[in-house]
Amino acid sequence: MISFIQGRIIDINKNTLLIENNGLGYEVNYLKKVNRDMPEIGDSITLYILPVIKDESFAFYGFSDLSDKHLVKKLIKIPGIGIKYAMNILSNIDHSSLFESIQNDNINTIQSIPGIGKKTAQRIISELKGEIPKIKRDFSISTAGDASLEQVSTALLNLGFKYDLIQEVLYALRKETKSGDMALLLKRALAIISEKRT
Repeated sequence: MISFIQGRIIDINKNTLLIENNGLGYEVNYLKKVNRDMPEIGDSITLYILPVIKDESFAFYGFSDLSDKHLVKKLIKIPGIGIKYAMNILSNIDHSSLFESIQNDNINTIQSIPGIGKKTAQRIISELKGEIPKIKRDFSISTAGDASLEQVSTALLNLGFKYDLIQEVLYALRKETKSGDMALLLKRALAIISEKRT
């Protein structure tokens, strides 16, 4: 079972990436997050993989953040929500807004996602509302097993920054630095947040 793929992007077709790794090419359906740019050809990338088998087809779905993979797995357990619906949901709404809408029974926000009708929005709320606190605890912040990034995410949470902003910052840190020094990473994380607010 493939858990993640790390390699270089050699082609992009809409939201499908062709990733080369050790001489093999993997076609991956990529989750394009709201307010996040698509990667480009030539970029190195690490994606957490969710293999999906349906009828006679087999496909890889890839996520930059492990928490997205876990949330998609939760969504596809809901009757009537397939993998494409789940990917569409997370492509159009961030975690914080989705969780808040579910907790507040805000059908209109979920229904505003393209392709999501009232009945589907109601099912999402009814199926996940009781699980949101546990989802938040279990998912925490995706740090790919990196102790330094885990410390940075905890520090940012303690400083009062929101979940989705921290996810964006961690994503940026992974792309631009290999430093394992927590103090340097936290300093850079705060600088990234400051840049986003100017």
